[in-house]
Amino acid sequence: MPKSWRFAITMVLMLSMAAAAGLLPGCGNKQQADGEKKERKGTPVPRGKPGFQLPETLEFTDSTTFKPGQSLGDVLNEFEVPSNQVLAVNMLSQHNFDVRRIQVGTDVRVRMADSGLVRLVLELPRSPVRYRVDRTGPLKFQAYTDTIPADTVQVRMNGEISSTLYEAFMEAGGDAEAAMKYIEVFQFVHFFSTETRVGDRFSMIIEKIFREGQDPLYGSILAANYVQGEDTLTAVWRPDPKSERGGEFFDEQGQCLRRSLLRAPFKTSFVLTGSYGMRVHPITGRYRMHRGIDLAAPHGTPVVAAGDGVITRKQYGDPGLGHWLHIKHSGTGFETRYGHFSSFPRGLKVGTRVKQGQVVGFVGSTGHATGPHLHYEAFRDGRRLDPLKLKGSPVEYIRDEKLELFLVENYIPGRVLLENPGVRMWQDTFAGPLPPNRLPEDFDLKAAMVASHQPEQESSSSHF
Repeated sequence: MPKSWRFAITMVLMLSMAAAAGLLPGCGNKQQADGEKKERKGTPVPRGKPGFQLPETLEFTDSTTFKPGQSLGDVLNEFEVPSNQVLAVNMLSQHNFDVRRIQVGTDVRVRMADSGLVRLVLELPRSPVRYRVDRTGPLKFQAYTDTIPADTVQVRMNGEISSTLYEAFMEAGGDAEAAMKYIEVFQFVHFFSTETRVGDRFSMIIEKIFREGQDPLYGSILAANYVQGEDTLTAVWRPDPKSERGGEFFDEQGQCLRRSLLRAPFKTSFVLTGSYGMRVHPITGRYRMHRGIDLAAPHGTPVVAAGDGVITRKQYGDPGLGHWLHIKHSGTGFETRYGHFSSFPRGLKVGTRVKQGQVVGFVGSTGHATGPHLHYEAFRDGRRLDPLKLKGSPVEYIRDEKLELFLVENYIPGRVLLENPGVRMWQDTFAGPLPPNRLPEDFDLKAAMVASHQPEQESSSSHF
């Protein structure tokens, strides 16, 4: 056989073996080809195609914070969330929280994928909850409100005033929030703006709340006292789940520290700039009677109703008082008037019933005024009086067996913790409400109760 024939036969045999092994293009096993076709049918859709497709081929998280003037839509657009998903989230959120009132500084976290937004988390500053929105299908989202776990401890805070109460709280390790909570306890019986003296001392037991990712904040005050010379004001919280406020502060005699009228209708700090009585008018220069007091505060500061009542007069643009209103406090004989407002809250009109502490206006300088301040007047049975001398009646009293129970369960333990820094407090951290104050097992409660009723202790509830 010629050599050329032998070479040709050898090549044919080698090509046949290669084809059988699937080494040549297009000559593979039919079953293998069919398997590859089936596998390709299950691959993910191309990126960017709309719809909810799993598995996602790309997923990432990102975060930012709300800035002034931003809306939720603005923030989602920064993350390139599809517009139809932005609209769906906005519509859903209206039933869970007001997207128009998200605070500046709110933390925003998103989880994104090929198909768009997968999860949105909003955590408002100092809030006990966070809001979460999860995508559950094509353009379908579900909103949730998640409680942020908290650890709460009781802390003792005490100090001495060398300049101002606020600075004393800073030196004691507190902040403005703690100072305002303390002032609210005694605001009905002590006028901190004019009656505070250098050397006065304060002490309180207050909750301190720790939440993951947030700065610590202060909760409820459990007991507090204020010492000026030989006089001491002591207030201890008595919880009452049935009451609108959840409880009240009481003194040793069972008198509630909250009165029927506030001495100053503010929840924030202010400065007394004009007293009741004869004075030289700052604009006219004439010597005349000033029938109220002037309390200076920044423009727009909320002013609250001094007590429960009904608005009997409301006026705009008065030459003297500018925008002002008058409240009659039913059943007490008292009336109060508030002048120089910059504006009123919506819905307030003559005949509107207001609650103590409800905002009724905002500090301004309308009318005859040199700057932003509140002109505040008080009346009793139709006669004007100095608002600083108002002494409304306690809104509640504890009597007989209830008073005895309050002294044993609340007042004595609270006062012991205030006056004895060496007594160990409940310091174990846990989530949820705090238990009652707990005294050491060897503490002589009966002796403390006897001591608390000695004559020299009667000043503990006196008014300065």
